[in-house]
Amino acid sequence: MLSTTKNGTELFRFIQNKNKPERVVIIPDTIKTLSGYAFSNPDARGVKMVYLPDTITEIPPRCFWGSTVSFVRTSPKLRMIYEYAFERCDNLQKIYVPPECKLGIKRYDGTYINGDTVFRNCSSLRKFSPWVEYHDDGEQITILWQGADELQETDNPKDFKSYKTVSDKGYYILKRPTVPMYYRIMERITPTARCKDGLIQRAPTLKIMP
Repeated sequence: MLSTTKNGTELFRFIQNKNKPERVVIIPDTIKTLSGYAFSNPDARGVKMVYLPDTITEIPPRCFWGSTVSFVRTSPKLRMIYEYAFERCDNLQKIYVPPECKLGIKRYDGTYINGDTVFRNCSSLRKFSPWVEYHDDGEQITILWQGADELQETDNPKDFKSYKTVSDKGYYILKRPTVPMYYRIMERITPTARCKDGLIQRAPTLKIMP
């Protein structure tokens, strides 16, 4: 459950449903800002994947400090991650930081310091790169992806023409498939002789079994 401020545009705190804990949290684009400790409070324990919409351009200090998240889909428009934002996130494996994004805190002279504290003690964190992951809660499957323009789906990975675009938002929700399904994230580029359709694959293909 999202606890917001009175105007509904700031996520003040995420609070788990004790009867049915949420593992994947998709924050709507009506949320413009996050508060410190939004996911680091005890009520948010158990969250594994978080989707941040394009309206989120900053992640405040200690927003995810010590949280249980493994994957965070950030906005391509993200421009600032403040100090200690993800410190001690032992389970954090993948997060994409846009090249324009600054880390730490801005000093009076325009320089940034404490950038090393943003991901300090994140023992599971891998290289910042495009990725696609999913979570199956038994009723539905939620796919989160980062670092490409679109998510494609097929039941025949050997036939390129069979792929169809199913999302360009960074997440996709589906019911359990009846046959093995494959997903890949693609980036649109200027067509070249080697890539006539103007698409290149940005991460390994994801396979989801029935």
